[in-house]
Amino acid sequence: MPAICFLFYSAHAQSLAPEWNNNKVKIKEKADIKAYAFDLKDVRLLESPFKKAMEADVNYLLVIEPDRLLSDFRTHAGLQPKAQRYGGWESEGLAGHTLGHYLSACSMAYASTGNEEFRKRVNYIVDEL
Repeated sequence: MPAICFLFYSAHAQSLAPEWNNNKVKIKEKADIKAYAFDLKDVRLLESPFKKAMEADVNYLLVIEPDRLLSDFRTHAGLQPKAQRYGGWESEGLAGHTLGHYLSACSMAYASTGNEEFRKRVNYIVDEL
């Protein structure tokens, strides 16, 4: 019987662009960092074309019906869909693909707006999955 050898080791990584004054960073940067990561909740857009675009995105996200994006997942699980699936990619072999983008968009919308509806939608979708 051949011998099997397992090698266990622990790897540690550090972000190349850590958050400002992150005390968990143990290795000093070799170059001065000019920009740091930030939370979306720490930024609010002023009246501008950027804010109008964000508001349009937020409004569109609230029109999308999670149960329609979940339709194929329920079908493949042997469950009755709660709503008819969307057309386009959702009905042409890429069903489910859009749901990942939608979850990301709702998560970022919640982080940047604090609108509880986005948190509810994300939690609902995760619970359904």
